[in-house]
Amino acid sequence: MLQQDPKRRVPTHVLERSLRHTKGSQTVLESELIKLVRENDIDGIEALARLKIPIDWQQGFNEACEIGQVNIVQSMVDYISDLNQGLESASKRGHLAIVQQLLDKGASSYNSSLKLACYNGHQDIVALLLSKGANNYDEALQGACAGEFIDLVKIMLDLGAKEVNTPFRSACRSGNMDLVKLLISNGANDFKEGFRAACWHHRMPVVEYLIELGVKEYNVGIHTASMFGHLDIVELMIVKGATSFNVPLKNACSKGHLNIAKILVQRATNVEECLASACTAGFRDLALLMIAHGARNFNRGLALACSAGHPEIVQEMITAGADNLDQGLQIARSIGRGEVENVLVDVINMRMFL
Repeated sequence: MLQQDPKRRVPTHVLERSLRHTKGSQTVLESELIKLVRENDIDGIEALARLKIPIDWQQGFNEACEIGQVNIVQSMVDYISDLNQGLESASKRGHLAIVQQLLDKGASSYNSSLKLACYNGHQDIVALLLSKGANNYDEALQGACAGEFIDLVKIMLDLGAKEVNTPFRSACRSGNMDLVKLLISNGANDFKEGFRAACWHHRMPVVEYLIELGVKEYNVGIHTASMFGHLDIVELMIVKGATSFNVPLKNACSKGHLNIAKILVQRATNVEECLASACTAGFRDLALLMIAHGARNFNRGLALACSAGHPEIVQEMITAGADNLDQGLQIARSIGRGEVENVLVDVINMRMFL
């Protein structure tokens, strides 16, 4: 018999008797199986098997493969119809002995397991799967790039991986300059989307490197950086020659990036739309900035703020000159904006006595 974990506390005959009491509940037994796997309780699993109740062993088996319980996998393997799920779990987690065991038993999901092993940097498992015939080098390359394992990236490229643009975008997103350069040297040329990914995730060295290579997607960069609050990239795009400012300003107003908005509002012409965005999103300082630069549609701002439930902005729109208080009150009451309703009622009542 396989060696059980000495920490197991319940004698096997007691456990088996207990399990018989749950014979009518497949769900309870399957939950018990997971518990036994996690406790490395081989005797308990064998007791469960002796009940000969048709339960789904797959979930417990996958769990054993996931957490690296080699002896448990060995004890359960004959109850499992789909070894591939376990192979993928073990490949992902780096359990070489289990991977080898399952391959010997006939598991065959080499390619999906290869990608998972590459993503998690398990070079020994990668080598084993390649020896068994795994050959989906493109997906494996994607996994290796996403995990930033450059040695595995080189292996997949040497083996013939051709789809380099998706991994290139991943490398730009992570900011791994070595990978970016390696993939460009191997034919990656989706510079627009790589540039967008670098701006999105604030990878300034990659942004600057791509510009050095001749990428001129400055409007793409300013649109993306303004959305995610990357002031330095916004400034760089302006210096380099970005010409689109309305969309970036609206992005900044909708996301609350005041410092970016202060730069863009000097160049943009859509302050009314940006006032609306700020009122909807609840950014008081941005709303006031748009008013300071000429936005005058206070009634629209008030209606949007009432709908979104921003009493401070409602008050600012009233101060600025909004006069559609009855409309705002109707909106607030119809969707239960109590704080907004209170502001409007107070102002309406005060004006009645003036």
